[in-house]
Amino acid sequence: MLNTRALLFRALVGLAALLAMTNVGCGGSPYMQAPPPPPPLSVSKLLAAATNNTIAVYALPITAASTPVATIPDAFVSGIAFDSAGQMLVDVGGQIQVFDQPISNGAAPAFVISAPSGSGLLFAGGLAFNAAGALFVGGGLVPNGCHEFCTHTASVSVLDGPISSSSVVKFTFVESNGCCFSLVSYEAFDKRGDLWAVVGEAILDETAPPFSGNSQTQIALAPPYTIPLGVAFDSAGNMYVSTGRAPGSGVQGDIVAYQPPFTASSQPTLLFGTTTFDYGNGLALDSSGNMYAGTSSGLFMFSPPFTATGTPVVTLPGSFGIVAVGP
Repeated sequence: MLNTRALLFRALVGLAALLAMTNVGCGGSPYMQAPPPPPPLSVSKLLAAATNNTIAVYALPITAASTPVATIPDAFVSGIAFDSAGQMLVDVGGQIQVFDQPISNGAAPAFVISAPSGSGLLFAGGLAFNAAGALFVGGGLVPNGCHEFCTHTASVSVLDGPISSSSVVKFTFVESNGCCFSLVSYEAFDKRGDLWAVVGEAILDETAPPFSGNSQTQIALAPPYTIPLGVAFDSAGNMYVSTGRAPGSGVQGDIVAYQPPFTASSQPTLLFGTTTFDYGNGLALDSSGNMYAGTSSGLFMFSPPFTATGTPVVTLPGSFGIVAVGP
């Protein structure tokens, strides 16, 4: 006769076998494993570019045959950026429109952020996120009593991330006291976390953290050509600036490269793109180091290493302005 301990052991073995067959412990059907949990929502790697009063959104990587996966009508686009979650933010008409993925043709923004009423702020410039997820919005600050298109001080407003419909301006600092139409039009962060902003049509300003309403410009760099436009950095810390003059001036657009450390007297170490386009606009780099240049002659993709004689590996026809690459 079996003792009590042996009987208990046999009962436990039988119960374990029954559970394995029926999957009772996981709530499944007999002889079937519980289904795996759904994969996390994927965020498409996107390239967005302003063109002909629309925003054209492309899936990366692009080829010469690429067509937009979505187009969104939007005139007067002054800034585009993606946050780490893949939301696309567009500065248009003095408001920041925020689009959730997936982005479809004619999509409406999920929500809109406006400058505080009565603040004198103009959201009319570049957009950039720092490593902490805070949003830096370029534009201008209109002094009391002045017409908004008469006197500006170029300014940057900061909103804490993650960005939502309840986001508000935390503080604003002045980049430089400028003349009429002086705005912060393009922005990018370097490897150290310093903000570089295109102010007006002549100057690149550098401002170092920690940022506050009293932040001051550390470096004012004047590129060798008349209009600095797009600005971007690669993973090594090199800075790229698209420059040029208006079409028909006889001066073609260029991309100039600067190596750190940067000073007010830094000179370009490389110039390329001269034979490719007439007028440079937006500039962005992806995580692989590919560069996207929005120009009056097309959207061009350059692959590293960049050289003075380098030519685009991809060309999309059209006239393009601001460009941005998703996370």
